[in-house]
Amino acid sequence: MTRTSLNEILLDVLPFSYIVIQIPEAILARSEIASALTESRWLDSKVHRGWSYRINPSRPEFGRMRNVHVSRSEHTRAKNKQVSWNQDQSRHNRKTFDERIRGMETAKAIARAALGLPADAILEVVAGPERRRRFLKEIRDSAEGSSPPSDAVVLRVRTAG
Repeated sequence: MTRTSLNEILLDVLPFSYIVIQIPEAILARSEIASALTESRWLDSKVHRGWSYRINPSRPEFGRMRNVHVSRSEHTRAKNKQVSWNQDQSRHNRKTFDERIRGMETAKAIARAALGLPADAILEVVAGPERRRRFLKEIRDSAEGSSPPSDAVVLRVRTAG
């Protein structure tokens, strides 16, 4: 007995090889279909001309959170010309994160919007031991002479060197 795929049966019976389904934008906007259709694909930023972003779904089986990659539209194929963040605001792809990307604040705004984060959400960008030391020194220097509020939780950070 020869097994025939459903696709082969449909091609024999139907005069076409594909079906187009039109979904009104109002319905699409309210459903999870929109994110399923656009995840893992580069999309042009509608707010920032010349920029693109790609949202990747969470993959718990690989320990990956939902994340967004942002780059200038001409660099979507160059991993070292992209920045990316996870849903929890931590950096994604730490080794290929372009810390020198022109327009970091624009990239952050696109990432926040794509991940549905508030406009004031802080996205992680500090990397490397020397940059961390400078960052922590700036925080310490700006806090000298001032005391934290009485209800603040104070964490002391010890840096090497």
